[in-house]
Parts: sequence; structure tokens; C-alpha cells
Amino acid sequence: MPGLLGFGAVYALLIKLNLTYLTSDGNISPVWLPSGLGLAALLIGGKKYWPAILVGAMATYLAVGRSLPVAFCIASSNTIEPLLAVWLLSRIRRFDPKLQFSGDYLWLISIGAPVAALAAFIGAAGLTMAGILPRDAIVLEWMSWWRGNLFGIAILTPALLIWRNWPAGWTRGTGRGFEALMFIMLAFLTSLVAFHGWTPQSVSGFPLGYLMFLFVSWGALRFGRHGVTLILLMSAIQGILGSLDGVGFFATDINTGLANFWLFMMSMTVVGIVLSTTILHHRRDAGALRESESRLHEILDHAPVGVWLVGPDGKYRFVNRRFCASTGIPESAFLNTKHLPDLLGEEVAANFLASDRTCLTQDAPFVSVEPITLVDGKSHQLEITKSKLRDTKGEVVGVIGISVDVTARKQAEEALRESEALWSFALEGGGDCVWDWNLQTNEVLLSKGGKGMFGFADDEIGNSMTEWNARVHPDDIARLLAHIGDFFREKRDRFAAEYRVRCKDESWKWILTRGMVAHRADDGTVVRMIGTHTDLTERKQAEETIQRQANYDALTQLPNRHLFRDRLEQTIRASKRDHSPFVLLLIDLDHFKEVNDTMGHDAGDFLLVDAAQRIQHCMRESDTVARMGGDEFVVILPDISDTASIERIAMAIIEKLAAPFLLGEEKAFISASIGITLYPNDAGSMETLLKNADQAMYVAKNLGRNRFSYFTPVLQENAQKRMRLVNDLRDALASGQFCVYYQPIVELATGDIHKAEALIRWMHPKRGMVSPAEFIPLAEEIGMIVEIGDWVLRQAMHQVKRLQASHHKGFQISVNKSPVQFHNDNPQKTAEWLNELDQNGLHASSLIVEITEGVLLDDAGHIKDSLLASRDAGIQVAIDDFGTGYSSLAYLKKFDIDYLKIDRSFVNNLGNETDDMALCEAIIVMAHKLGLKVIAEGVETEQQRDMLQHAGCDYAQGFLFSKAIPAQELEALLQKNKAP
Repeated sequence: MPGLLGFGAVYALLIKLNLTYLTSDGNISPVWLPSGLGLAALLIGGKKYWPAILVGAMATYLAVGRSLPVAFCIASSNTIEPLLAVWLLSRIRRFDPKLQFSGDYLWLISIGAPVAALAAFIGAAGLTMAGILPRDAIVLEWMSWWRGNLFGIAILTPALLIWRNWPAGWTRGTGRGFEALMFIMLAFLTSLVAFHGWTPQSVSGFPLGYLMFLFVSWGALRFGRHGVTLILLMSAIQGILGSLDGVGFFATDINTGLANFWLFMMSMTVVGIVLSTTILHHRRDAGALRESESRLHEILDHAPVGVWLVGPDGKYRFVNRRFCASTGIPESAFLNTKHLPDLLGEEVAANFLASDRTCLTQDAPFVSVEPITLVDGKSHQLEITKSKLRDTKGEVVGVIGISVDVTARKQAEEALRESEALWSFALEGGGDCVWDWNLQTNEVLLSKGGKGMFGFADDEIGNSMTEWNARVHPDDIARLLAHIGDFFREKRDRFAAEYRVRCKDESWKWILTRGMVAHRADDGTVVRMIGTHTDLTERKQAEETIQRQANYDALTQLPNRHLFRDRLEQTIRASKRDHSPFVLLLIDLDHFKEVNDTMGHDAGDFLLVDAAQRIQHCMRESDTVARMGGDEFVVILPDISDTASIERIAMAIIEKLAAPFLLGEEKAFISASIGITLYPNDAGSMETLLKNADQAMYVAKNLGRNRFSYFTPVLQENAQKRMRLVNDLRDALASGQFCVYYQPIVELATGDIHKAEALIRWMHPKRGMVSPAEFIPLAEEIGMIVEIGDWVLRQAMHQVKRLQASHHKGFQISVNKSPVQFHNDNPQKTAEWLNELDQNGLHASSLIVEITEGVLLDDAGHIKDSLLASRDAGIQVAIDDFGTGYSSLAYLKKFDIDYLKIDRSFVNNLGNETDDMALCEAIIVMAHKLGLKVIAEGVETEQQRDMLQHAGCDYAQGFLFSKAIPAQELEALLQKNKAP
């Protein structure tokens, strides 16, 4: 706050000085410095300073006798000018307020000119409308005003932007400080001579003002932008003072509106700032180039390889330290030699010169291995790579060479080849597949005999490790890669893994891969590995047979009692660890003994196999189905606890098993009794869970079979309660227990009510009013929501017809449509409803369909077709509970949505949670940008209403206006609002 007050005072004082000394009539000045001050303040400190500009300008204009409207008009033009300029400059990515490049200043002038013209037009128009300026002089006055505004922006703004950071280096050293002092003193004296008439009469006609261009050039060359802006400010102040005193270069310019002074200063400003920024840019580029060259030389000197550059004339231009050290020849000898054999000997020099000539005749690099005797007196193998070096114009400037001592590597390669030959000979005779993996190229070589293990000829399988991994069984690849990762991370020397590989005939072969590290780099990184693949298929098949016999039921191929108990123990441990519940189902086949006794054991076995398959079809992949023995099956359902899901699975099993079994030419009918128990609610141990499930199963049998029973009495009671509610719901529509309530939707701008939302209510004859949150999910689950939705839509049609006749011809009623309705709608449903609307004499726009965000994201094609068909016919569409789902803007545009309804969770905390207000504002702005209207739900207080109205929300509904009410009360409410 103190900063704003201080700035406002300075701004007001500068206006007062301008009006007092630099205007001919007290109104307009061609030198308006406040415009430059205002723009600089907003660029440096941000837009928070604009109130200080407005208040400071208002106070000054009122103080000099302007009326309040005139003062406000001119102050507004002073404020709009920097605000608009800052906004436009922020849209230019290349603009930098530090003005380090010529383009930054040119952008400042380019933007400043039109905004100055706009501000001048507003101010001049205000003075003309107030009768202060004559109408026939408005163009001339506007031009003068524009020049004044642009003068401030062009001169004072850059000076403030540049001088906010003190110049570095002006006082660094005695000589530098003396030069700066002389620069300032001589410039000041020259400005007095040029602009204050400190000259003999004999030279009074000489244009001495142009001497300041010399100091501008001096400042640009030696003191940069700070020096230039200092000269510009000095010249501007001295020029104005001289003009006011009637002396110097602009002695008579005050009588002509300072036009010459304005043109002179603008020219000198543009020249000075462009010159200084250009020089600064070139100096930085030159410094960067020098630094880059120095860095490059430093890098090359410390490179672990020999590097040199030979010009087209054969003379050496550069030799790094490594090459000089290895050859024992100093750098100066290379750079000064005119006869290379004197340094390297005839043979080596001849090879070097010949390879240089060859390199200059081809585009590809020239690579050779040269034997050279180095400083240690031994012959070394140097791998030399030479390539043409071109300049930026593409001209060849020489040959650059790189040498690497490969003596040790060549010796190691030769020794390795000998070792590999012996090792491969030993392994090829063992019948295994021998492999060699080069980790640097990621290539793996297989022995010829080994490829035959997988059915491939020598040329039918590639060498890429990626191709080999692609042949690994999908169930084994993750484990294999993790095993390989552990091997490298732990830096082991030997590796072993078992997995399956696809052969040429698409069969799978189990193999044991064993390997060892053949070579490591200096840092310990594995470079090469060798090893074998051993065929384990027969052993694995035998193990699998034994495993299956021990753990799986021979008849149904389901897990047997032994494997089931193991999996149940694992599930209990996982549930304890993750705190996740699971469900145990014990299934007993009713009347199986009769089938087995009357139709034979073979038929009974066939029925058990079919029953096992039917039960499995009702399960998820993560569930376990096992046969406990006889006609008992058991199911583990992990990660499930809600009653609806449990019952859905149990009923699916019961329905599947109730279908007839075809046993040869006979049909058999059985049912199932299911006992259900939950972990950890019912028990915490395996034995107790099995006992509980068994008891619950017998309860189901005692209740009449063909049903399920919970072990927990509470769950059993809830299940029975839910079943009764489902049964009651099936009779509710036919018994006329449903009714439709309507909640008004208020237009916030006018307070009018031309819309309402239809909401279904269930008046149960015994339970009273049942919450929609309780019965709507049930209706969706059992499919009744389609019939209920059709009934609500017809009620809404009849009601909107009455309201359009009695209240407003454009009245609309919105109806919620469940996603289940979209899934179950037949293709002709939309056409049928449109036809019914037409028969009732209603336009399609009388209805608004409210959908959830999830409907837009549903991939079902008929849902999109139904929604688009309704929308094309004129039925408007609203997105309910917007902000709680996953809608995308693309879908909002694709389906041409009409309304967004802000979810009540965002509205509830308005006034308390600033985040919710920000979200509401963002939704409203986004919706309006897309051409959508916004309805806020759950408005309960006047504060919420006012905040939403201020944010631009179109409509609102909630208890502040009315709760959901019957149709008769809605009509009465509308009549009451309609009354004057």
C-alpha cells in the first residue's frame, strides 16, 4: 500500500508539472512524460499499479479545475493506455521488458503508438464534449496529444526499464571511472551549449543540438544502454528548459507546440537505443564465440584420443596434448614443420599424407590402422579416423584426424578368438544350444546345432536379442527380464533361468538357460556373455503331470480339496496384509443323488463336469472354483464385499444350474443351495469359514433349496429387506405409488421461472416416502428404470403442456435419463417419443434431457445415435452433476450440449471455500466460451445466489427458491411469481 500511494503521488506531481509548464493552453502537451512513467510502472511492478494511476490522475485534474466527468474521462485514458499496452506486449513472446535487443524497443514503440493514439482520442473527445476544446480543432489537438503520449513511452519508459538495474563496470578501475565522469560532464556541458545558448552570437545559427548525437554514439559504444538513456534524458530535460526560457536549439519551438523538439528527441531515441542494443548483441555473440572456441580447445586438449587438424595445404593447424604426448613431439614442432617426414619418418609420413589426400577426395570418413612407434619406443596399432572439415559456407578447410591406440584391444581380440574356438568346440559336442550375447550391439549368436533344437535352419532365425525375447512365452517374459535385471544389478558372474520358448512349429519348449560373463569393461559393465540352452521339455511335462494329479480333480479338472485349502490360506494372508475382504461360497447340488441313482454314475459324472463349467462361467478370472468332493463345490471371491455383487453372482450360479442338463437322450433337473460367509466379518480362520459356509448352506436347504443364505444374521436380514423392496418396486408402478415433483429453475438475471426439473417420488403404502437414492439403483439393476423413465417422461409432457398454456409458452421441463435407459432403448425409441410430443402439440424444445457425464464417454454406438437424434430433433440436452465425472471438451462440442449443471458439492461451500468459487467461475467461463448455458444446483443461501449471479451463472435451483413440490404447488408458485 505505501508503494502504491507513493507512486500515485509521483504520478500526480508529474502531471501537475506537465500541465503547468509544458502546455500552451493548460490542456494538451506534445511532451507527456506521465505516459512513460505509467507504462514503466506496470511493466516493472505489475498491473497492481493501475489504481494509483487512475487516482493520481483524477486528483490532479480535479485540483486544476476540471469537472468530475472530464477528470474521470482523462484519467481513464491515462489508465487504459498502459494497461492495454502491457496486455498487448504480454501476447508477444519475443518481447523482453529488459530491452536487451533492438526488437524489444521496436515492439515497445509499435505497441505504444496505437495505444497512445487511443488514449489521446479518449482524452480529446472528452475535452471536446465538455466544451473545453473547439470541435474544429479536435484533429490537431488529438495529434498533439498523441505525440505527447508517444514521447513519454518512447523516452521515459525505456529509461526507467533500463535504469532499474544499476550499470555494472562504470567505476571499475581508475581509467574507467574517469572516462564515465568525463562522459557525463562533457555531455552536460554540451547540452547547455546546445539547448541553453551558451554560445557566441557568431555560431547561433549552427545546429548545435546535433552534437548530442556524438554523445549518443559514445554512450552506445562505451556505456551501453544506460549511457544512451542518460544522454536522452539529459537532452530532453535541457531541451525543454531551453525552450521554456526561449534560448538554445529549440528557442522558438514552444510557440509551435514543441514539434521540432518532439521529432528531434524521437529520432535520437530510436537511433541511440537501437544502436546500443545492437552493439550489446554483437558483443555478447562475440564473447560467446570466444568462450565456445576456448571451451572446444580445452575439451580437445583433454580428450583421451589424439586429435589434429591439417589444412588443405598440408600444414598442421591444431594438435591436442594427447597426440603430442604419445608421439613425444611438441605442439610447436607440428605447427611449424614444413616437411612431415622430419617428424614422423618417411614411411609413416607417406601414409599420413596419402590418407589425407584420399580423405579430401571422398565424403565418407577414412579409417585405417597404422603401426607407429611412439615415445615409449614400442610399435603401437593406432586406429586413425580422418574426415573432411567444412566451414559454415560448406567450403573444405582441412582434414580432422582422430587416433585411438587399439594395441591392447587387438591383442585381447586375438586371444579371445582362440579361447572361443576352444570353448565352442567343447560345448557343441554336448547337444545343447550354444549362445554368445554381445551387449553393446544387443545381438545374440546361436550355434548351428542349437538352432535345430527349436526347429530352425541356420538362416531362419535372426540375431537380435529383441527377436529372441519375442519368442519367450508371455507368461514367462516378465519374470525372465526381472531375473536378468537382478543379475546385472547384483554384478554376478553366472546366470541361470528356466522358461518357455516358441519353436518353429508354434509349440513351446522348456529350456534351462545358463551363462557366464565373458568380458567386462573397465568400469565393470558386462560387455559379453556366453552360455547354453538345455532342453527341459520332457522333465517339465513329467513334473506338470505329477503336479496336476496332486492338485486337480481328475473328473472336473477344477482344483481339488488340497489345492483349494492352499489357495484359501493364501487369500487369507493377502487379505490380512491388504485389509481387503473376500467371500466364500459353498455350493451343494440339490437332487444330485436322485440323478446318480436313477441314471447311472456315468450320467452323474457328466452332470458334474457340466455343472463345474457352468459355475466357472459365472466367475471372474481372479476367482477360484474348486470341487470339494461328491456334489459339493466351493468358490473364493476376493476383493468383494458389497451385497449386490455377492447376490448377483450367487443368483447367476443358481440360474445356470437350474437350467436342464442334457444327459444323452434324457434331461435332468437339479438346483443349488449356496451358503455364503464373509472374511473377516464372520471368521478369521480357514476352518471356521468352511464351517460357517456349510451351516449357511444347510440353512438354504432347509428354506426350500434353490436359494442362497448368509451365515451372518445381519446380512441375511438385509438381503431379505432388499428382496422385499425389489418385490414392492415391481408393483409400485402398476399400483400408482409413484408421483412426480417439480423443482423450479430460476433465471438469475430476471428472477423469472420458465424451467423446472421433474423428480420422481415413491410413496410406499407402509414405509412412506422412499428416498430415490434407495430405489433408483435397484430399478436400474433390475431393468425397471426403463418403464419408470417412460412414465416420468409422459407425466412431464402433460405438465409442460399445462404450464405452456397457463404460464409461459416457452416453459421447459428437464427429465433425468439413466445410462441404463440408453443401453436398453430400442432404435425406434427416440422416434416414438418425438411422435408423442407432436401428438401432444408440443415442440421438441419443451423438454430437456439431463444425462450424466459418463453417458458421453460410453463407447456404445446406439447411445451416441440416440443422443444425437434427440438433439437434432430439437430436444435440448443438459449435463447433470458437471465437474464430478470425466467429460472432455471434445465431447461437449461433438454432441452440441445446451446446458451444464454445476454439481451441488461445488455450490454448498461458496463463501467458505475459495477453491469452489474458482471452480464455479471456471466452469461458467468455459461453458459460455462453448456457447452453453449454466445451471447451478443446490443454491440454499442468498450469498450463494449473489456470488453465482456475479460470476455470470445463467440459472439456479435449490431450497432458496423452492424445494421439489407437486405439480399443483408448482402452478400456484408460478402464478404467485407472475402476479405484479
